[in-house]
Amino acid sequence: MIFIAGVLFACESPKKKELKEVKVPKIEKTEKTTLGATRFEELNGYFVENDVGFDRDVEFVAVSSLDEFNKYFGTAKTMNNEVTPPDFDKFNVAAIMVKPSKKPGKIKLTKYISEGAKTIVGFEILPGIELNFTSGGLLLFEIPKSRTNVDFISNKDTINVPVK
Repeated sequence: MIFIAGVLFACESPKKKELKEVKVPKIEKTEKTTLGATRFEELNGYFVENDVGFDRDVEFVAVSSLDEFNKYFGTAKTMNNEVTPPDFDKFNVAAIMVKPSKKPGKIKLTKYISEGAKTIVGFEILPGIELNFTSGGLLLFEIPKSRTNVDFISNKDTINVPVK
């Protein structure tokens, strides 16, 4: 027993660990996190389900439950991404979906305001590059639970989408 205690004490290193000061970079708000004066939270790691119909080049949806969400979106987990789970207790989810093609456009958010009962989302579709496969664009984001309508604005067109 004394031998074991001696071995244990002998294994302890008498060297003191040197503490180094770690500098934490300052995090600044960017266009990605805030547009206007309201919070914008994008959900990542999803794709538009194949059975979602497109009547035009860009479609919109706003949902308030996981069941409705799953009708439109599937999880696209890879080794290199994180899937952001929607929090339907506090938020609804809205989306801009670009019709799948071999030259899908990229969605650029230009305005985001969420106040009263409405959320206003300004966007533009940037030209895409030619692909060897069919793909579509998706911008999926949370809106406050109290918002019951979303106005999607592109150029001079406004489309109002009620939350389902």
